[in-house]
Amino acid sequence: MRHLLPYSDGYASGNYQDVWIQKVYSLFLIQAGWFGCFTMPKVASWNFWYSFEVPTIYLSIKYFKDMIEFQKNNMTLKNNNLALERDNLALELSFLKSQINPHFLFNTLNSIYNRTLDVDDQASDLVLKLSGLMRYSLYGVNEDRVPLIEEIEYIENYLDLEKYRHSSDLVKISIDTEGIEGRHKIAPLLLISLVENAFKHGVNLSIKSSYVHISAVVENDTLYFTVLNSLPENSKTPIFITPSKKSGGIGLSNTRKRLSMLYADVHDLSFQTTEKEYEVTLRIFLDAH
Repeated sequence: MRHLLPYSDGYASGNYQDVWIQKVYSLFLIQAGWFGCFTMPKVASWNFWYSFEVPTIYLSIKYFKDMIEFQKNNMTLKNNNLALERDNLALELSFLKSQINPHFLFNTLNSIYNRTLDVDDQASDLVLKLSGLMRYSLYGVNEDRVPLIEEIEYIENYLDLEKYRHSSDLVKISIDTEGIEGRHKIAPLLLISLVENAFKHGVNLSIKSSYVHISAVVENDTLYFTVLNSLPENSKTPIFITPSKKSGGIGLSNTRKRLSMLYADVHDLSFQTTEKEYEVTLRIFLDAH
C-alpha cells in the first residue's frame, strides 16, 4: 500500500489518515479482512453498488451512441424514401406526358386498320398489334398486379412488330413459354425493358445475322425469365446500368428500382456476357392467388 500513497491528494499534507487509499485499506483489509464482502454488510453493499457503476457508465455511453446511430439511419431511410417518391412523381409526370389524347390516337389507329383491312392483311394486323401495345401501356399500368399471361402477350405483340422491322433471313426471334397459369400475376411492364435492351444493344447494331431468344418458364410459382441475344462484332459490353435517356419506356435502371421495391427479397437479376452473346436472367417469385 505504501507504494500507492504518493499518488493520493492527501499525501502531501502528511496526514495519512485522510488519504483515500488508507481509508479503503483500513476498511477492507484491516476491519473486514479478505472475506469482508461476505461477512460485513457495509463492504458487501459497497462492492455491490460499485460493481454497477462501471457497467452503468459504459451502457450509458453505448445507449447514446446507439441512439445517435439510430437517428442517423432513420434520416438516411427518410431521405431514400423521399428520393423514391421524387422518382415516382417524375415517372408519373413522364407517363402523363405520353398520354396526349390517347382516344384520338386509338381512333386514328382504328381508322388506319379499317382502311388497310381489305388491302393489306399484314399491315392491318400490325396496326392491331400496335393498338394493343398502346392500350396495355396506357391502361394496364393502372393495376398493381396483372396476369402474367397478359404480360407475355404484350411481349409477344412487341416481338411481332420487331419481326416485321427485321428480315427473317437475318434476324431470328423466338419466345418459349411453359407453366404459365391464369393465377400467376406480376407487376405490369416489368419485363419489357429486358427485351428492349436485347434489340437496342444487339440486333439494332448488327449488320449481319443476329438473334433474340426469350424463355419464360414458371416452376413452383417462380418465374424464370431469360433473354439471350447476339452481339455485333467488335462490340463492348452492353450498357445495362445506365440506359440511354433517349430510349422510351421505363428503362432498366427503373426496372431495378421497381424490383427492389416490389420484390425486395424474392427476386434475383443476373447478367452474363461473352464476346458473341449477352444473357439476362430474372428469377422472381410470383403472386399466385
